[in-house]
Amino acid sequence: MSEKPLIAHVLYRLDTGGMEQVAISVINHTATRYRHAVIALVGIGAMRNRITDPAVPCLSLDKKPGKDWGCYFRLWKMLRRLKPDLVQTYNIGTLDVAPVAWLAGVPRVVHAEHGRDVADPDGTNRRYRAMRRWLEPFIARYVAVSTDLGKWLRESVGIAPAKVVCIPNGIDIERYAGAAGSRELRSLLGAFAPPGTLAVINVGRLDPVKDQAGLIAAFKLLCDSSPATAARFGLSSLAKGLVEMILRRRSRASACTVRYACWATARTCRKYWPSATCSRCRPLRKAFRLHCSKQWRPGCPLSPRALEAWAKWSSMA
Repeated sequence: MSEKPLIAHVLYRLDTGGMEQVAISVINHTATRYRHAVIALVGIGAMRNRITDPAVPCLSLDKKPGKDWGCYFRLWKMLRRLKPDLVQTYNIGTLDVAPVAWLAGVPRVVHAEHGRDVADPDGTNRRYRAMRRWLEPFIARYVAVSTDLGKWLRESVGIAPAKVVCIPNGIDIERYAGAAGSRELRSLLGAFAPPGTLAVINVGRLDPVKDQAGLIAAFKLLCDSSPATAARFGLSSLAKGLVEMILRRRSRASACTVRYACWATARTCRKYWPSATCSRCRPLRKAFRLHCSKQWRPGCPLSPRALEAWAKWSSMA
């Protein structure tokens, strides 16, 4: 029998997202010290293939929409079978499984906060805050990925300070290393962003919390306030579906040039970042985003409020 401790990672879904990538990175980089298992409440997607060890079990509880009480029983049976030394939960979506882990005899539960829910962007939802306080006795340690989240857990939610640690988001700098300042890939944008234009690229999942609509509003303000400046700008949004419809509706009334596309993988995104003049990152009340770090390495300047600042500058010019 292996002497390495077993960590069970309980996620809502293993499909897309920065938080899920963090879990996978932890699994891949600590494989020599720990055994790992992934338990998803809803389902397992293609992201499972990023786990380098095919022996890592990735299990789905196939939770039904709403309150599926049977899901908790299935989780209890699964934990009893796996016998993990530690369970790690992620965000509000899996916080309530902590008592199930305790009932299953798991020695310790660690809960990671990677950002607040879209329904509670500023962390003031009384129900969510009460649930976090009620479940504190079942959780040995809280991990916040930003100082802001750590302060919020201690001061607003009321978690014991001794239980809260901050481990900021980070990336593999070798994987995301690039030629700083290189624009040799500008050809990927074609006629949309020829030489001389300022190309702003926005990358984010299709979720209102990423505030793509706010980006379009700021871009429209820039273009409408200074047509001459607008001719030098191009905005590329990696979006489709409902979010794309919203963005198109908001940008249609403006003279600004917006390109919509969908590049689903991080590998493809890395090809475009070096060709951008600036990359915009402005989620609503979220922790420090991983793709911010990734863009610094390829030499893509990052400005969380780039368009907002440019709009103000152009109105003063």
